[in-house]
Amino acid sequence: MEFNIISGMNLLNPTPIWYYKARENKIDQIQSELDEAYQSIEFDNDNSTSNNIAKPHGVSDPTFTKSILHEKNCTSLINEIDYNTVIFCEMMGLSTDDPYTYDASWFAKFKPGDFANNHRHTPSDIAGVYYYKISGEQSGLNVECSNPLIDSNYVTCSPFGGATEFPAEVGTILLFPGYVPHFVSQNRTDEDRVSVSFNLTFTR
Repeated sequence: MEFNIISGMNLLNPTPIWYYKARENKIDQIQSELDEAYQSIEFDNDNSTSNNIAKPHGVSDPTFTKSILHEKNCTSLINEIDYNTVIFCEMMGLSTDDPYTYDASWFAKFKPGDFANNHRHTPSDIAGVYYYKISGEQSGLNVECSNPLIDSNYVTCSPFGGATEFPAEVGTILLFPGYVPHFVSQNRTDEDRVSVSFNLTFTR
């Protein structure tokens, strides 16, 4: 993609994060379909450790090779993801004519004490999450904008880079490049936090 240089501030390869509440007239149907799917699945690493004991979270597909949304016919959420992906691509100046596939989609359950370490979703082009079950105020996804100076220990503090937390709210969708590092803070509530994660890759 050609970069349009202007006089003034030029943002070369900025980190795009799409943070958006699903359309109000779609959420009830999305939640209903997810309710039915959620009741029929089992989670890997779904242990019953007592509250606030730090441990990895449970996932519905530890291989990350299947799409639970397609297997369980969660078409309302698929349509909402597709709707948001088109907007995300258009705002980034990317062609929306190029088809993409769902590399994987899965439920992620964070019991009290659960967390997710810093990771990426490469080689997928776009990663995303939909917040399905949230109780009260809970921390959400932390996205890291890498600063190579901090990563290499040349500096310990910089106004550039660092992690930004996006609040978790039922019906919220996040989209971001698959190469972007991110983590999920420990669930410090007494209720489970459940989301749906997904990976998209453009057909080349």
